[in-house]
Amino acid sequence: MTLDLIKAIREAEDEAESIIRQSSQEAKKIVFQAGEDARKLLGEEEKKAEEEYGKIVEKAIELARSEVREIERETGERCGAIRAMASDKIEKAADTIVKKVVKVYGGS
Repeated sequence: MTLDLIKAIREAEDEAESIIRQSSQEAKKIVFQAGEDARKLLGEEEKKAEEEYGKIVEKAIELARSEVREIERETGERCGAIRAMASDKIEKAADTIVKKVVKVYGGS
């Protein structure tokens, strides 16, 4: 009976060691899988961030282009106004020069 009891204890210890080994292996698998899942999720989030970054850059470029078009329009208007003023002044200057030439050299 003592021998049976020792044998039962030994079997229980062996079974306990087996359970511990299996649990340890299962824990390692779980940790490994969690790491894989985390890397996959991180990769997906990085891809989403890159896509969002691209969209933001596209919007910024379009806004900049719109602002450039507005600045070009305003500049064109200002240049047109300056040309109109310059044209008017050139005509007045030409008239003044002609009058002075005629006055100096006479109306021959």
